[in-house]
Amino acid sequence: MKSIQVLVDKLPVNGYHDICKYYNENRSDGSQSICRAGVCEGGFEISLSKDELKSKTQYRLDPNDMVRQLRWSNGWLLNMGYMGLTEEQTKLLFEALKSVLGSVNVVYKEYVDNSKWWNKSNASK
Repeated sequence: MKSIQVLVDKLPVNGYHDICKYYNENRSDGSQSICRAGVCEGGFEISLSKDELKSKTQYRLDPNDMVRQLRWSNGWLLNMGYMGLTEEQTKLLFEALKSVLGSVNVVYKEYVDNSKWWNKSNASK
């Protein structure tokens, strides 16, 4: 599945607000709204629907299991091992990011983890 890469270092003032507003105004009827993720990395989250919650066990100890989320990691929005956004949700978030940041500053492509290469090339120095 493709991921979102953002090519700017910082979101503009009101960036999260404007991105979420675009997403929520353009989401399909009956779908869940998006908001800023309440995690230290930052990112975006969408609460699970009632039907999705029914499929979860009765013991919900981890709040991360109650949402779909993408977190920031080196300019990428990734699920970080948690339940990520659906492809439809990810595409709409991509459109929202392009709307706020400009189409040249956002890419939708396969995730490439350059940290292994970077760490290996710097270890020999």
